[in-house]
Amino acid sequence: MKKFAVIILVAATFAAHAQLSIKLGLGGQLSGFELTNPDVDVSSWRLGNNFNLTAQYGNRFFVESGLILVNSNQAIKPVVDITNPDAVTLSARLTSIHVPLHVGFQLLDQGRLLNFRIFGGLDMRTVVGDRKDSDYNSNDMRIANFGAVFGFGANFGIFYGDLTYHHGLTNVFKSSFDSGESNQHLVMLTFGVYLWR
Repeated sequence: MKKFAVIILVAATFAAHAQLSIKLGLGGQLSGFELTNPDVDVSSWRLGNNFNLTAQYGNRFFVESGLILVNSNQAIKPVVDITNPDAVTLSARLTSIHVPLHVGFQLLDQGRLLNFRIFGGLDMRTVVGDRKDSDYNSNDMRIANFGAVFGFGANFGIFYGDLTYHHGLTNVFKSSFDSGESNQHLVMLTFGVYLWR
């Protein structure tokens, strides 16, 4: 009986490992704030970069989570009017950590050299610091904010690429510029490799 239990445990361990993938990736993104304060103007989306380490569990259907380090840039400028003719553009050059929780589906059967994925879910974000020339820092930000994620990915052998849209659902700034909302949105393009599959 003990031998049978050991065999079952070993088989379950191998089955779990067969469904576990570890992914490492680098990429870039466009970042933008949605601000409802009428006294603030937001410029076009700005470029940044990201570094990903995630774990994916499952085959045709899967769950994925991990850590994403994001360096985002955004310019925020007060609206120019008679009372403020010399409005100064401020920068938000922020470093944040995202913890995603995605569920997804492989569009083709497992084992193919080329495969495609669709996924979606939520992510929790926290600003951990600011970079040089930023006019804002982590003290101006809420400890955590949340977003919805939708994405599409492709695998080619051990390599992968992901295109994801992160839609901010909660305020990023503590004060929301004294009124309104301050949601951050990201479009990420990431390329990487499966370290374990």
